[in-house]
Amino acid sequence: MKTLNLKQIFNAVVISVGTSFLVTSSVGATSSNGAARVNSIGSGNNLIIAQSEQIYFAPGESSASVSGGVPRGTSYSYFLDASGGQYMTVSISSVESNGVFSIIAPDGSVLAGEATSWGGTLPNNGTYQIVVGSTRGGASYTLYVAIQ
Repeated sequence: MKTLNLKQIFNAVVISVGTSFLVTSSVGATSSNGAARVNSIGSGNNLIIAQSEQIYFAPGESSASVSGGVPRGTSYSYFLDASGGQYMTVSISSVESNGVFSIIAPDGSVLAGEATSWGGTLPNNGTYQIVVGSTRGGASYTLYVAIQ
């Protein structure tokens, strides 16, 4: 398993998930192998802890699916290493059609916000963050990511 370097994922950006604006920072607890395991998510005066994990493709594969759930008012972050110039496709399906995601590039720019599907050419080399949230209530979801 690859260990993330916190310098690679340390950033603070404002994203919109549902009707809330969130400030996200990768500073938080780390697992025993040093990989980031939680993010601090702040909305107004509240502090919500959301989990995160790295997405890996199986050898010879260029796509992966992950399933999970986010309780109301929280988010779940996935990190993915990719190269500038590659084409990435992301989609989410959820039981109540309320799962959405945002994509944050290594330079902190937001490539997609409050989306259910997205495809585009990646602008930079580095670690991309996909933040999954819900437009209402909690969401059970499957996230699909492919890179060409």
